[in-house]
Amino acid sequence: MLINYRREMLHDSSLYEFRDPVGALAAGMPVTLRFRARLENVESIYLFLFGEGHREDHLMLQSGEYWQVQISTPIMSGVYWYYFTVKVGGKLCYYGAKGGRTGGMGCVYSAPPPAYQLTVYDAGFEVPSWFQKSVMYQIFPDRFRRSNDRTAEKGIEYHRSRGRRVLYHEKWEEKPLFAPLPGEKNYNPCDYFGGTLKGIEESLEYLQGLGVSVVYLNPVFEAASNHRYNTADYFSIDPVLGTVDDFESLCRKAASMGIRIILDGVFSHTGSDSIYFNREKTYDGPGAANSPESEYYPWYTFEHYPDRYRCWWGFTSLPEVNEHEPGWQRFVIENEDSVIRHWLRTGAKGYRLDVADEIPDDMLSMMYRAARETDPESVMIGEVWEDATTKYSYGARRNYALGGMLDSVTNYPLRNAVIGFLTGASDAGDLKNVLVDQAANYPRPMYYALMNLLSSHDVERVRTALSVRIDPHELSREQQASFIIS
Repeated sequence: MLINYRREMLHDSSLYEFRDPVGALAAGMPVTLRFRARLENVESIYLFLFGEGHREDHLMLQSGEYWQVQISTPIMSGVYWYYFTVKVGGKLCYYGAKGGRTGGMGCVYSAPPPAYQLTVYDAGFEVPSWFQKSVMYQIFPDRFRRSNDRTAEKGIEYHRSRGRRVLYHEKWEEKPLFAPLPGEKNYNPCDYFGGTLKGIEESLEYLQGLGVSVVYLNPVFEAASNHRYNTADYFSIDPVLGTVDDFESLCRKAASMGIRIILDGVFSHTGSDSIYFNREKTYDGPGAANSPESEYYPWYTFEHYPDRYRCWWGFTSLPEVNEHEPGWQRFVIENEDSVIRHWLRTGAKGYRLDVADEIPDDMLSMMYRAARETDPESVMIGEVWEDATTKYSYGARRNYALGGMLDSVTNYPLRNAVIGFLTGASDAGDLKNVLVDQAANYPRPMYYALMNLLSSHDVERVRTALSVRIDPHELSREQQASFIIS
């Protein structure tokens, strides 16, 4: 970095004075970029804009101490980058973003610098207006509220009739199970507190009083665990929670009160104990693990049949699917009564897509189209842990923030920034940079629909994060279970 010219040269991508309009732009949209140079011997200033397979340069014109150029954003959506070259006094220098940033005030460099981000999104990208700026409430169904009937007990009996070992907590105040059941080698999340869909419906007035307009439910489909991320049957409500009629009733009552229901769509993997894989032989029909002739066999990738197969992060209870397999695509996405379409018609208003990073972009596009065709007002939210505009996963840049794939993503970067500031791990300037960069880099339709959160089922609750300076991952399961914040 050069010391000279730090005060004499300036571009701040967050200000209209230097970039008009500010922020992400639709494809083919005009934008004016300005650069201020308070020097008498500036010979030329060029803007360099580049992206994957794209590069252009523009000579900027001087008007007083400002140099400017108007360009049109590329017609192909994508994340593009730009910096400036300044020839002053016969020497060439560069101006780009400060290290670690993609926007705001920059720095002078002696070599090609870190570049400013310019997000270009599909011109037709729109998010349903009801979802933007909505207030979302997340519910883990088993732990929310029981109903005054025997719904949960009947569901427990159903799972036991399938040969599953389950534990039912008679009292709501009991501690969750965190160790293997007696006689079992490994822990299995098989204890239930008996929350039901009717219990949620009975709480809608309470939620409405909080200003809630969206309820996001963790998985509700039949599964061999209390968290239900190991789907056993995509077309059945887990009987511990209730029935399809209960779900329809919940959606109708919620809609009458201005509340929409979002489902957790777990499509990158199924459970091993499922109709589709059936490793445990719980179900009658042959699953992929029972016969290569099973209609579900092509969904999965076996390394050594039937005991070695591709699974999610090494968990053999979660066999991964091949999303490009035509049969899976028809079943989950394309058929007239596919999983995606079925539950939208039943009353859901969209999906939060579990591990969206592990679902290919073309499949996300297919899901998005199916949802919009079924209900033009439905929304698709992706579980993404980083900046969704610049995310790389599985060797490719992801384009799911640019339109036609996702309406929103989980905003964990905001959570990290807020908690970091409140705990003193970072300062107000760091928090401001995150806020400014997100406003500048996310497409405007998505920015106002981001799933902003401070807690979720995947991270420690904000109360814990703000109260203690302990990494919960460093504690044993026994220590975590007995840990109390006074």
